[in-house]
Amino acid sequence: MLIKRALSGFLLAVFVLTIILLSHCALFSFLMPLAIMFIAVMGLLEFFDLMEKKGAKTLKAFGVISSVIYIWYVYISSCNGFEMNMDTFALFYIFAGFFLVYFLERYNKDENSALLDISVSFMGFFYIVWLLSFILKINYFPGVDGRKYLLLLIVATKSADTFAYFSGKSLGKTKLCPRISPNKTVEGALGGFAGSVIMSVIFKHFFMPDLSIKHTILLGIVIGIIGQLGDLAESLLKRDAEVKDSSTRFPGLGGILDVLDSIFFTAPVTYFFMKEIIF
Repeated sequence: MLIKRALSGFLLAVFVLTIILLSHCALFSFLMPLAIMFIAVMGLLEFFDLMEKKGAKTLKAFGVISSVIYIWYVYISSCNGFEMNMDTFALFYIFAGFFLVYFLERYNKDENSALLDISVSFMGFFYIVWLLSFILKINYFPGVDGRKYLLLLIVATKSADTFAYFSGKSLGKTKLCPRISPNKTVEGALGGFAGSVIMSVIFKHFFMPDLSIKHTILLGIVIGIIGQLGDLAESLLKRDAEVKDSSTRFPGLGGILDVLDSIFFTAPVTYFFMKEIIF
């Protein structure tokens, strides 16, 4: 299992690094939004599959269409420096669309699950698509090379996951949240927290010398905490759906949700950190 995890992780890292490095090259810039669209759609379908195990009737087709439109909108708006409050209008139309499509699909049908179905469909869009869109906003952040901040985000988040895994395996004794994730320990969480801060400082030293050490450590601390909360949030969903992994898409790693559970939470935090504190 460890060999599978390492091999899948290495291949995934090469793919992600290639996409990020090419994202500011005019000839290949389209690869980034296409990759995020694909990930968002696959992740949303995984989420819908989990929810259907609980009896929900999700709006898959409209969810996929909305994901593609919204990710492309965020890409265009980020590249052209549109104000973020434009998101309010885009999200409003998606809200209205979910209600309209649900109404048309369920009209004259004897079904009484509107509250569950609409809530689940909305949550899937926000949990997967909206949170993932912050990756594009970081990568194309105005006035800076957002690729470095995106790589810092990934390094810090995945370092927290890796350090938590190995420190938990070797030192873990005190259960963290046994009702949500029986294998997670306090010692593992502390190791993940330390790994996020340490690797953030190392990455800053080699690739981002202009970023202050104070901001680096603070961001590492925030990512180390928030990322593990994202991991627990996905564990809660899987435990409720009674599955071990969201899918078997990546051997040894699980599905899109398993790989990106922490990044769903750390990407928007990093964006707002950049917007409100650094710049």
